[in-house]
Amino acid sequence: MLLSSLLCGVFVVTWAQEKARVFHFINVNLKWTDAQQFCRKHYTDLATVSSTEQMNRLPRPASYSGDAWIGLHNIAVTYDHWGYSVDTPPGCTGIYSWGEWFHYHCNAEQFFVCYDDSQGRKTFIPITLKLTWLDGRAYCRENHTDLALIESKEENDLVVQLLQAANSGNSWIGWDSRSAWRWSDGSWPDFTHWMTEDFLDVNSSICIVEDQNHYWSHESCDQTLPFFCYKGN
Repeated sequence: MLLSSLLCGVFVVTWAQEKARVFHFINVNLKWTDAQQFCRKHYTDLATVSSTEQMNRLPRPASYSGDAWIGLHNIAVTYDHWGYSVDTPPGCTGIYSWGEWFHYHCNAEQFFVCYDDSQGRKTFIPITLKLTWLDGRAYCRENHTDLALIESKEENDLVVQLLQAANSGNSWIGWDSRSAWRWSDGSWPDFTHWMTEDFLDVNSSICIVEDQNHYWSHESCDQTLPFFCYKGN
């Protein structure tokens, strides 16, 4: 795809974090999902911004004053199957072999379920290898599309059948509907810098941009804009 050839001639600004994270500004206009693929291929992911300090260090050329994609996005909530009520995020999301969802410590090693998405058709793949949630996600992204995104009762029932056929027990999945807001790398948004919060309760998929003053707002994910990637933790 076009993404693999974009690094040639692209204006890239980089500012290293004292620890491991390095931010990159990519001055190429792409849709949010294409920018996500580009960042995952050449760096780690679209930018996850966890503090004011990180936000103030997002690099951009002085010549560009427009909006740029960051990694935050809102996925319209369509389905969940929690086995109990949860008010605060206690961990990562998994599925029992009988179909109910649960939360558990993200560093616990469990089986996991990946999925492939080819032209809008999803295929689920149980993996009988025990990894942490983050390592399972990395495995799925390297070998498939991502950790399983379950969006209907029919898909949930199918995953249960596959788990039982594979003799798998509790398994990590990638979907969590308690909050539709996620960074592209799957982490919770514990820091935000909204220009306005009027749109936060919309039940549709929207993606987030940062302006030249570091304020965040939403755009259609199909808009083509420059974007920030990050490399590291």
